[in-house]
Amino acid sequence: MTTFRLIESGYGDAATNMAVDEALFLGYNRHICLPTLRIYGWETPAFSIGYSQDPRAILHLERMKEKKVPLVRRPTGGGALFHDDELTYSIIVDASDFNATRSIRDSFEKTTGVLIEAYRILGIKAAFSKTKPLQPHTIEEFCFARKEEYDIVAAGKKIGGNAQRRRRGTVLQHGSIPLAYDARKAAVFLLHPEVLNDLKIATVGELTGKKITFHRMAEILIAAFTAYLPGRAVRTPLSPQEQALVRNLKETKYANPEWNLKKKPS
Repeated sequence: MTTFRLIESGYGDAATNMAVDEALFLGYNRHICLPTLRIYGWETPAFSIGYSQDPRAILHLERMKEKKVPLVRRPTGGGALFHDDELTYSIIVDASDFNATRSIRDSFEKTTGVLIEAYRILGIKAAFSKTKPLQPHTIEEFCFARKEEYDIVAAGKKIGGNAQRRRRGTVLQHGSIPLAYDARKAAVFLLHPEVLNDLKIATVGELTGKKITFHRMAEILIAAFTAYLPGRAVRTPLSPQEQALVRNLKETKYANPEWNLKKKPS
């Protein structure tokens, strides 16, 4: 039986959300830690962009500033995401925790399988896309407009978005579970809102025909993680060392316009 760490962060600002994810990843990578599931939300609607994206090629930055919509660059790849009515998760594990190889595809399939299990508990028939990645890949992509091999689809629509970062066998995977989604709210801030015209996005509310609360979705995700990685959850707060690292990462990166707005970080 495996013991895993459970961190329920509640709702946070965009910079703190990303700083905590990276702090957990770096901490796990430096010493032996428990497999970790973190659950959190966004205190205000915000955009996150993939590590290699240029926000000026995707977003109306002045409009976002005017409307006070935060922007943060993720430590992971993938396309731009508009975070609103959703539950966001992160999983920090060694690939071996999920009996995964060092293959990116394999680790994606194993870790994202937790979400498949969560949707099953909700009565949603979800599966991996298993399609070839869309071509060409450009840094201007909006996350929900692309479909990768291990993206999750239900009722012919993509549900949520997931991204990874890896280092020496340690995996950080985080992603969104949309409880509801209003594409019009995101379109206002996109330079090319036409990418949303034929968008097929599934949400938990739409697929279940019910209003699933953040708290209920968190319970289901924890149950899925426990089933997928049989064991028990130990709820632990961030340690003083982790809190210090979060503050440093937030100041130097995630709340720093130089980090968030540069074309591509080094």
